[in-house]
Amino acid sequence: MVMRSQWTVEGEEMSRSATGPSALIIGGRYRVIRALATGGMGNVYEAENTRTLRRVAIKTIRPEVAQRASVVQRFEREAQAAGQLRHPNIVDVLDLGDDPEHQLLFIVQEFLVGGDLGACLRVVGTLGPRAALATLLPIMDALTVAHAQGVVHRDLKPDNIFLHETPQGVIPKLIDFGIAKLTESAGGGRRVSSSSLVGSPIYMSPEQARADVSIDARTDVWSMGVVLYETLTGKTPFEGANAFALFTRIATDAPIPLATLGPHLPTDLAAVVQRAVTKDREARWSTMADFAAALRACECWRGVDPARASRCVVNVAGVSREESPLRPATELSEKSTLDMSDPGPSIEVISEAPDPGLRTSELSPQPPLPASHRPRRAVLAALAVLIMAAVGGVLLFSKGRGDPQVLERARVVPMSVTARPPVAVAPQPTVAPPDVSQRRAARVRRPSPRRIAREPVVPAAPIEASPLLRGFNGAPIVE
Repeated sequence: MVMRSQWTVEGEEMSRSATGPSALIIGGRYRVIRALATGGMGNVYEAENTRTLRRVAIKTIRPEVAQRASVVQRFEREAQAAGQLRHPNIVDVLDLGDDPEHQLLFIVQEFLVGGDLGACLRVVGTLGPRAALATLLPIMDALTVAHAQGVVHRDLKPDNIFLHETPQGVIPKLIDFGIAKLTESAGGGRRVSSSSLVGSPIYMSPEQARADVSIDARTDVWSMGVVLYETLTGKTPFEGANAFALFTRIATDAPIPLATLGPHLPTDLAAVVQRAVTKDREARWSTMADFAAALRACECWRGVDPARASRCVVNVAGVSREESPLRPATELSEKSTLDMSDPGPSIEVISEAPDPGLRTSELSPQPPLPASHRPRRAVLAALAVLIMAAVGGVLLFSKGRGDPQVLERARVVPMSVTARPPVAVAPQPTVAPPDVSQRRAARVRRPSPRRIAREPVVPAAPIEASPLLRGFNGAPIVE
């Protein structure tokens, strides 16, 4: 029985047939969950291994397409090329098989979450030099491993660079080895080549455009140069009205200089990328490793900590963890729990509650008093001075009560305030000189205020006020 359910775009359920989607188990152990993509050649499903419960992605080719030997050969080549490579930036191929019940040929791969670089560039247009290098250098490292094992991808383009989102960050993944070339060093000496045009026209090297059978790793160097062109400037080094015109220009014309398309780019970076798209492949970077090393030596990448470089890798929306906006500290403090799987950018949250082990002066300097509080301080100071003057006057008065000279000189000096017109103060009464017996009694005990108040007093004539006798804010001073 052939399963002929129609599949739709990502996230939508497939249309139900007689058996229903839950009954579709591919290869006897991969239960289909939903359709991720559909195309003229086949479909891509999200599935689950019923034995290990691992989520996987399954690529299938349609039964009618599987009748063509060239398609089956290409499909198997993809699984063999990617299956023999083990690198964190290459999609893992887990299985290759056929399902006689549903007449399906399928490849099982690791399940990826996110989107490809092509979708990202359609959203943001271009990436900055550092974000572009952080995203593409891991892919170049993966290609270095592939080339060392005799695998040439031959179809490098933004759509085949997947931005896989994980709790630890975004991981670029190289996918779709469908037209990869296995050289003599791969597959036990087997050589696979074709005289037909293979690849995506815009990213093809001149030797691919000429259908040259002597394809090597330098073809991927060219294609990666074109990917960098587009990532940095939004444009490619060649344009054509149709595929034939594009092939002709790639094979014969010089590429548009990167410095012309991106005059804002650093000079050394533009020169390194420009060499990758040299028409004579003998003058290009000889290996992908040399190309990557030259990019890492550019000024824009110099000094980047390799441990933190992954924070500059962008997701499908063009945003990296290094550029993600920080949540305000108040938002963090209001949350009872935080997801610590992705620490994100380093931030510092300062609590508003002071540490009980610290003094207030150690927390922060005291702010100046408001203007409304400053007059209150002045009034308090004036009252303090008046109290001190009054106490001094009482003591002086008590000490000199029996001295006629002192009592004769006692008087009140009228004062004036600078800020307002002077106000005359009425002369205050002075105590009359007591007799000798009273002076002797004063030596034995100090008279009470009530007794002093009942004694007769006579006013003393005011004398010229001395500047040294002026008090604070018009307060009287007893000399």
